[in-house]
Amino acid sequence: MDRLITVMHVAPLAGRVARITFSDGVVREVDLTPYLTGRVFARVRCSTTIFRRMRVRSGSICWPGGADLDPLVLYGSRIPANWEAAP
Repeated sequence: MDRLITVMHVAPLAGRVARITFSDGVVREVDLTPYLTGRVFARVRCSTTIFRRMRVRSGSICWPGGADLDPLVLYGSRIPANWEAAP
């Protein structure tokens, strides 16, 4: 079972990189580019201004319009569902 890991703080850096502070104190600089796929992230991918408007809500990174990222994926405990191979 996964530990309950949440995002406590996030700060945008250059490009599509963010400095993420997790609830266990781990701080990572993560290139979010591979995670920003699909229609829900279209505005985030296409606009640096919108990308930089990232916030922490309910332990996840989120953006205006409802796009958010699973903290366990960002932490490295899980792979995104859209990366999983089809059976």
